[in-house]
Amino acid sequence: MFSVENNSFGGFIPASISNMTNLEFLTLSFNNLEGAIPDEIGHLYNLEYLRMERNKLTGSIPLSIFNISSLQTLYMSNNMLEGPLPREVGKLAMLDLLYLGYNNLKGVIPYEVSNLSELEGLSLSHNDFNGSIPVSIFNISTLVYISLTENHISGNIPSTIGHGLPNVQGIFLDENNITGVLPSF
Repeated sequence: MFSVENNSFGGFIPASISNMTNLEFLTLSFNNLEGAIPDEIGHLYNLEYLRMERNKLTGSIPLSIFNISSLQTLYMSNNMLEGPLPREVGKLAMLDLLYLGYNNLKGVIPYEVSNLSELEGLSLSHNDFNGSIPVSIFNISTLVYISLTENHISGNIPSTIGHGLPNVQGIFLDENNITGVLPSF
């Protein structure tokens, strides 16, 4: 475990962080880290828990992160990350928490998110996602919480929204461009 949460670290995340090959937990949250996330972070093949929220990280999410098949928790919210959410996110079969809110991510929410069959929490709120919500997301039976608040999402809410989510406690779709009628639950 390497945790430096809630300090005043600045500068960049060093590429040499990948030298800690047996690391399972990495927490860099609540600091002043800036710049791009190094591609080398994807070499932490034993990583289960990665938290980098509330920094000043920029650039896109490195594709190498999606090669960490053991990853269960990924928090990267409250940064300045941009670009699309890569389709490769669907490769993280063990992922149970995905929090990417409060960034500058854009494009459509990839269908591959629905491949995350262990997912319990999904937050993509306060970004610039557009297009419709992939209907299959509402069939991830393990989901407890989903927030897509404050994006530019359009289209209808699927009429089956409540049927595939037996464990859901919160669905937040506020401040989007969603139309149609409210579904029956």
